[in-house]
Amino acid sequence: EVMAREDTPKRSNVRGTQLRKGLEELGDRYAWIGEVRGMGLMQALELVKDPVTKKASPSKAQALLEAAKKEGVLLGLGGLEGHVIRLGPSMLITEQEVVEGLERIGRACRVVDSA
Repeated sequence: EVMAREDTPKRSNVRGTQLRKGLEELGDRYAWIGEVRGMGLMQALELVKDPVTKKASPSKAQALLEAAKKEGVLLGLGGLEGHVIRLGPSMLITEQEVVEGLERIGRACRVVDSA
């Protein structure tokens, strides 16, 4: 009932677009974010040592995972080399929650970038 009432497919599309835009802005800011990919609310950041060679950076991924946790954001880790950060928020996430989550991830990225 809740999913029908909240029209979660439409909501997921709108919030996913918002999330993707924010993640792409982070990707533009940090060269070690080699690629932003995903669909809807299921998004991922591929972290790299070098933006040209796209060589995987599992150490950056682990650092971002820990920095985000300190910001109160739980992210997933994946990829064959453990260098892909996975995001999969609730389908009922609000616009403001996406904004807040992106701000927290942005602060975590600044921590990783300054290390």
